[in-house]
Amino acid sequence: YIKIVIEDGSQFGGALPTLTADQVRAVVTAANERDLLTVVHVSTWEAAATAAAAGADLLAHVPSDALRDDRQLSAVADAGMAVVATLAVIASTSCTEDGPGLRDQPAIATHLSASQREGLAGRFPTCFHGHLPTALENVRALRGAGVPVLAGTDYPNPGTVPGASLLLG
Repeated sequence: YIKIVIEDGSQFGGALPTLTADQVRAVVTAANERDLLTVVHVSTWEAAATAAAAGADLLAHVPSDALRDDRQLSAVADAGMAVVATLAVIASTSCTEDGPGLRDQPAIATHLSASQREGLAGRFPTCFHGHLPTALENVRALRGAGVPVLAGTDYPNPGTVPGASLLLG
């Protein structure tokens, strides 16, 4: 597979140069010619719709901005894409207590290594409150539209660990 990043930084209070729709389409076309899957990093519905229009196979991350209209949701559903939600990393960027809460749950705590406990305590330096509830609502919308939603953590980002982070969100 090839991973494509469509990230303008708007969800994280900044601005980043990102690929145009034509560039994304060219990369997807080139990947398809080589029988490669295309996985697209997104954080917004606009980026998700761009990936869908280009014919990409999979979204890495559920958008964490509010769904503005059904056109964006339909674009993803109609494209036959799947979405790896990565709610653990979205919880971490939102500075929720999910990681530490999981780390301290008696049923799980005894099964975590010292390194996993430390990893779950990690935090991003800036909090983006509100991303997790919006992402959860977007997962519900995607599932309601018939889009397969897969589990993933986006490890090794702060607040994520292999395995246990799949229990978050």
